[in-house]
Amino acid sequence: MNELGPCRNCMLRPAVALHHIEPRSLAPALVDEPSNLISLCAECHEWADSAGEAGRIILREKKRQQLYKDLSNAGFVSFNS
Repeated sequence: MNELGPCRNCMLRPAVALHHIEPRSLAPALVDEPSNLISLCAECHEWADSAGEAGRIILREKKRQQLYKDLSNAGFVSFNS
């Protein structure tokens, strides 16, 4: 596995790029913000660049799920049954 791990969109291929969820042109203050970056494979990166707002909604949710999973694995979030 590469340094970026799997694509955080499809989870099928290795990620090859960090994608800005909110484009740099629309949110320059978020350029270096980790919460605005998601690692994608080439195919998903191409899709994300052309998907517009609908793609950003999907990627924001994927990023939220990734963060929740990471916090859960680190013991910061617990599930109540």
